[in-house]
Amino acid sequence: MSEETTPRACASRWPLIVALLALLISVVFGFGLTQNVSGLRQEIAKVAELSDVRAEMEGLRTEMGALQKRLDGIDDLENVARRAVISASLVDLSQRLGVLAGTVENDDHARKLNEAMRLMQEIQADLDGKK
Repeated sequence: MSEETTPRACASRWPLIVALLALLISVVFGFGLTQNVSGLRQEIAKVAELSDVRAEMEGLRTEMGALQKRLDGIDDLENVARRAVISASLVDLSQRLGVLAGTVENDDHARKLNEAMRLMQEIQADLDGKK
């Protein structure tokens, strides 16, 4: 019998085989763990990026709210512009009536023109009060 095939020689090789298998399993386990940690880092980076996107979206929502408030104020712009044009026209007409009242020779006509001017000034005061 040769020395290599004896039970004692085979028994001395088992620890070496077990150690090599343990080393191989450790390498495979370590490689898998490294891959998992790498994947976990990528996921953490994605989550951080998503939180940045969420913060940016909240900022956009705030800006949209401010814009909506400004747009709500513009809804009444047509009425405000109309009142401003009418008020300016009344001021102009009042001034013209005042000049005309000062140039007519008939006192009755001057009184009526002054009365019309006073009425226009009242209307203008009402319009200015509604702003």
